[in-house]
Amino acid sequence: MDIESRILILIGLAYGIISLIWHFIKEKKNDLASENSVIVTVVKVDDRNRIFSRAGAIINISGQWDVTFKFECGKQKKFSVPEVESRKLQKGQSGILILQGTRFISFKKTE
Repeated sequence: MDIESRILILIGLAYGIISLIWHFIKEKKNDLASENSVIVTVVKVDDRNRIFSRAGAIINISGQWDVTFKFECGKQKKFSVPEVESRKLQKGQSGILILQGTRFISFKKTE
């Protein structure tokens, strides 16, 4: 194996380790954060993770769906939402988003 290949492998390993550490730090910060409630509108429920089986069933590999919410201030943010929760969400719905740090906890639709 030549030196360039070894360098590329080391760069890939370093990137993987740094990404893993970053993920654990982010999760720890979320664990320590208090829960917050904000009023939002559902902008998009991203179905890019959906796979249709031969029988026509929808399968999600990760069990998480990307949902974009719009805050009252106009800012939009995407969250990973459990599949069970995401199936309840529709574009245009308004409600209260419960967060713990940057972690989605729940969405309660308002009438």
